[in-house]
Amino acid sequence: MFKSFSDLVLLIGTNPLPNYVVAKYFLKNNKQLERIWLICSGGTPRHEETIDLARNIREVIQKEFDFKAVNEVPLKNIGSVHSIMYDLRQNFTSRASGDNVFHLNYTGGTKSMAVQTYKFFESFGRQCSFSYLDGRDYRLKYDEELQGVSGDLRYEIDLSLEDLIALHGYEKKESQENPFYKETVKKFAELIEQDRLKDYLKWKQKTIREIYYDKDGEFIETINLFYKQNDLSNNERINGLKQRFSTETPDNVLELLKTFPKEKSILDDSSNLWIPDKTVTKKEFKERTKPTVKEFLDGKWLEAYVYDIIICSVKNDRKLKEVHEKGQIVIENNWKIKKKGSNKDFELDVILLNGYQVCGISCTTSYKELECKNKGFEVIHRVRQIGGEDARAVLVTCFDREEKNVDGFYEDLKDQTGSRSHEFLVLGLQELKPNRLWDKIRNHLWRDI
Repeated sequence: MFKSFSDLVLLIGTNPLPNYVVAKYFLKNNKQLERIWLICSGGTPRHEETIDLARNIREVIQKEFDFKAVNEVPLKNIGSVHSIMYDLRQNFTSRASGDNVFHLNYTGGTKSMAVQTYKFFESFGRQCSFSYLDGRDYRLKYDEELQGVSGDLRYEIDLSLEDLIALHGYEKKESQENPFYKETVKKFAELIEQDRLKDYLKWKQKTIREIYYDKDGEFIETINLFYKQNDLSNNERINGLKQRFSTETPDNVLELLKTFPKEKSILDDSSNLWIPDKTVTKKEFKERTKPTVKEFLDGKWLEAYVYDIIICSVKNDRKLKEVHEKGQIVIENNWKIKKKGSNKDFELDVILLNGYQVCGISCTTSYKELECKNKGFEVIHRVRQIGGEDARAVLVTCFDREEKNVDGFYEDLKDQTGSRSHEFLVLGLQELKPNRLWDKIRNHLWRDI
């Protein structure tokens, strides 16, 4: 067990999450803690400024614990030994002569920050102790007690998704409710169980793409363009399109389409293709077809399906259920996140917190390798951005292993992103059945439970 101390010193690098974890651990366990010092970079042409991240940490800690004594200590030039030492002496030398007992956790920061700050506080003798957060077993380790003074901090330290993104200067973007049509998802699950999902994927590519998308691949949002795209110049043409739709749509896909509410359905009252007449407004056409075709049928169904599998499986897993009920496993979907003060945002299909460890899951039904690679690049980048080196990523695709070298795709993605094998996972069509999907994801995230 650690010795009590009055002052916690943290080195702030480009990922604030480990600093938050360490600070929260000691706030919960060290009743003698009076002050927290966040040593950060003031920014130079060669080094990224981290003072904003230090402020984010301070704001989250103060909100959660009502602990006011959190102070930033910016270093003017982290590339200069003399400059680092000067800034440290200015802030801490006078405090070393009193009753203050310091503890330096050197997990974050640059190598020069860590080395010079360690040397500086080492001169305090018994008035300072040292630790780091080991990313291999998620334990806090003192220099004198390398076996670890804590358990696995993923299950001792939890945080909300709101606090996680706030640490990085992001916030959740308010968006309109995105219905997931549970009955439709059940029909997709049936197709997967029956090994008939390929029927749907081929139908979507051949029929839906040709009816609702123009030659450039853009979704058609107006009635006039819909009529022009499908050459609906007279009743004969309209009846011909309906007949074609009826012929090309498999029975199991038609049953799936019938599960949509009428106001969002692409079927008419006779369960054939809905052809809007001229009295339907542009707004009505767009509101009926866009959420159904462009969003749900084109890919959101897979996101909803994966999310449902994970939620149900965690709740039915004897070991994980207890952790989930304690709030140490958080599972959310359809999160749009933006930098504070910016209009640019990104979306996470499914995001999962295993304690403080982040896992992002991206889902795509595209057959195009470049589009799938871009989805893979983004999910790997985003989870590293908000979760650091300990984060995990999963790319769920509809690649058929009989037609596509999924393992080769995975290796290419791993090489191009500089990832390690345990950091991310690529799944294909053969892994979509519930038990198989859950086994893969569970082993990726919770193999040690």
